Amino acid sequence: MPWAPLHEGNRFRLASSILNTMTRPDVNGPRADTVAGYGATPGTADHDPATAVGVVESASPVTLVVIDDHPIVHAGVRRWVAEASISTVSVHACGSVAQFLDEHQRHLQAPAVIIYDPESCERRPDYVGLHRLCQLGHSVVAYSRSKAPEIVLKCLDSGAAGYVAKSESPRHLINAIVAAVDGTGYHGPSAAAAVQAAREHGRPELTAQEKRVLIAWLFTENKESVGRRLHIAPSTVRTHLQRIRRRYSEVNRPAPSKAALFARAVQDGLLGIHDI
Repeated sequence: MPWAPLHEGNRFRLASSILNTMTRPDVNGPRADTVAGYGATPGTADHDPATAVGVVESASPVTLVVIDDHPIVHAGVRRWVAEASISTVSVHACGSVAQFLDEHQRHLQAPAVIIYDPESCERRPDYVGLHRLCQLGHSVVAYSRSKAPEIVLKCLDSGAAGYVAKSESPRHLINAIVAAVDGTGYHGPSAAAAVQAAREHGRPELTAQEKRVLIAWLFTENKESVGRRLHIAPSTVRTHLQRIRRRYSEVNRPAPSKAALFARAVQDGLLGIHDI
């Protein structure tokens, strides 16, 4: 749904305030709290460019799906899985979530392990597609070029079992696949660092309605507009915002201004850089 646009002057002032806020140490430091999907085995720091993956043990044959718009990624994952001797029922390559749903979903006999790049086709991350795959019962490993903590955390919030950056050793992706087969999770080094920061610094547990109010308010001019959009009274909007600010203060991450709340929302994965 399109947001009502901010007036150009207000947009410029808000963007300037956000940039100033996000460069302050007290805003950049803390990250998000643990949420469902964060409890995965962390990878270790890996600067070795070698592509050797070694042989691993998987519990049972798995249907593997690679959703990425680059054929070289499809070929690379097939090769690494073969080298690791992971037992597969089949391996499918798709260019998009829509293609997978149209061509493969109805033929699957059991949930698959899906390697998915949510940033395919240079678009903003497709968290909706990721969440849809998870809702269907598949174990999804996000495999992306991005190491940005807000993207990592948002993917995990959306249901991903693990997260591996494409610049990291293929061994981490293999470990994530095996963990997904076993019903657990695994994160590459960059994602593990983001998750560790989340655990150490905490983020407030906002309700679904509080998240909706916060995001709507950040993209509209006033509380009355939020109320009309969400079909609630402006006073209710004000109460939600007061609670949100109080929750951030309770974890020592105060957000007294709209720009500060915008920065917190980005840091905690409620918004991505693509949304600004």
